[in-house]
Amino acid sequence: MYLTDWMIGNPLYDERKFASGQVYGHPTIPDGHHVRTSAIQREYEEDGKKFIQTMNNIYELREEA
Repeated sequence: MYLTDWMIGNPLYDERKFASGQVYGHPTIPDGHHVRTSAIQREYEEDGKKFIQTMNNIYELREEA
């Protein structure tokens, strides 16, 4: 599962960070749908790829679909 056209930020009223972007490969959300994730638990890189982990999912952060 991955996000494109993504950004990471936090709302003014919340210290947690979230990601938003277009999701692909999600089991219940159609490809290309714009989403905001739940709070990011972890950010990391593996084999030159960027990932975020939320409470329930791991997303690869891609530049293009």
